[in-house]
Parts: sequence; structure tokens; C-alpha cells
Amino acid sequence: MIEQAIANGEVDPSVDVELAVMIMETWSNAISTYVLNEGMKQKDIMKWVRSPRVQERIDKMLYVMEYGLRKTESEFTKSF
Repeated sequence: MIEQAIANGEVDPSVDVELAVMIMETWSNAISTYVLNEGMKQKDIMKWVRSPRVQERIDKMLYVMEYGLRKTESEFTKSF
């Protein structure tokens, strides 16, 4: 997926693909762990995971994954 994104010009070609894959797997595991740890406390896990609060939380995790911790222009136009 990352190599295809590089070929399409969507990702910086200097990105270390193996490192990027490791980081993406780590983030994916973090999201899964969050869902499992918090979701197992719920009576209806599917209702919980579809809730706006949880979707917002996951969106925030994906935002950090995509943009990192650096300041971006979107920080000035979008608030979480």
C-alpha cells in the first residue's frame, strides 16, 4: 500500500517503507486495543463503537497518524 502510494505521488519517495509499515501496524494495534479495552466494558459493543464519541476518538488517532505532531495549517481551521 505504501509503495503504491509512493508510485502515485501521494507519499514522499524518501520514506523508509519498512519503518512506515511498522509505525502503521503500531497505530492499527493501538486503535484495536482501545476498541477492545473500552468496548468490552460496554453492553452493546457495536452501538458503542458506532457512537459519535468513539468515532471522533478514532478520527483523532488517525489524524495524528496522518499528520504527526507537527503544526499543520489544518490546526488553524479545524478544531477537535
